[in-house]
Amino acid sequence: MYSIFGTIKTPNSNMIKVHQSRIILLLGLISFIMLSHARSDFEASIHTGVHLIDTTPSKSNQFLKNLKKGFNLSPFFIDNWTFLFHEDNRCDGSTDGQLHDLKKTAIDSTINLKVVNDGDGWACDKKEPRTYHMDFNLKKKITLWDRFEIHHFSNDNKKKVYLLGAGESDYIILHFNSDDLIFLFEYRSEDPG
Repeated sequence: MYSIFGTIKTPNSNMIKVHQSRIILLLGLISFIMLSHARSDFEASIHTGVHLIDTTPSKSNQFLKNLKKGFNLSPFFIDNWTFLFHEDNRCDGSTDGQLHDLKKTAIDSTINLKVVNDGDGWACDKKEPRTYHMDFNLKKKITLWDRFEIHHFSNDNKKKVYLLGAGESDYIILHFNSDDLIFLFEYRSEDPG
């Protein structure tokens, strides 16, 4: 005699008698969920993936993974790399600094940087320009980031990768050489106001 019931084994090894039409429905639902999950993963990789022609995508992705996890970033840099810092603030104006000839290990520690602030913010009275030293620590900076996205804009150099971070304001620009190592690192913070 043909039975219209089937059995399903639960995680704790109990057997449940289920109507076969329900089993087919459950299998269909499970397949739909699995396909939807795979599709969303694929779409996410398109929106946050690396869109590069020359720079090795795996290198950029690995850099981002190391950045997010707080791992060392020095393997991605050449010795004698350059650091550019720019911050735009509605009251204080623009703050800029740069250092050249840094050892690759400098990215994993605090960098003491001489900066110049122009005091010309658009929302406050103009202040006197000033020069001072600031400490820059990338690992501390990214603790405030609410996203980690990689972008390459088609009108830019194919060896330039943008890492978008805190809202619409903070981002990093990585400049890769022909060996896919970073020779120029820019940290930029733009006041979105």
